Amino acid sequence: MHELSYVVKIVDKAISAMNSVEGKVVCVHVKIGELTGALPEYLKMYYKQATLNTLLEGSSLSVEYISARAKCGSCGKEYAPNRKNDYLCPYCGSADAVFISGRELTVDKIEVEK
Repeated sequence: MHELSYVVKIVDKAISAMNSVEGKVVCVHVKIGELTGALPEYLKMYYKQATLNTLLEGSSLSVEYISARAKCGSCGKEYAPNRKNDYLCPYCGSADAVFISGRELTVDKIEVEK
C-alpha cells in the first residue's frame, strides 16, 4: 500500500513541473528503484485515482524499473544485492557496500500535447 504515497509524490512533482507549461499532459514517465519496494502495476492503478480532478487526469504513467546495484567497499566490484546472497558481496563476502542504483523515485519526463 506504500505505492499510494509514492504516487502522491509523483503527482505533486509532475503538477509542480507543469506550472509553467501549457498543454494537456499525455504521459508522466518515472524511474522507480527496486529498493523502494514499489510495484509498477500498483503505481499505475493508484495513479488513475490520484490524478482525478487534476491537470494530470486522463494521462498515463510509464514506469521504468531500476534494478538494485551495489559497489563493494572491500573489493570494489559491482553486484546485484539480493536475498539469495544475503545482500553481501558475492565476490568477497563483505557487507561493506554502497548502493549505486535502486533507490530512485524520479519524474523523468512529462509528455504534453499542445
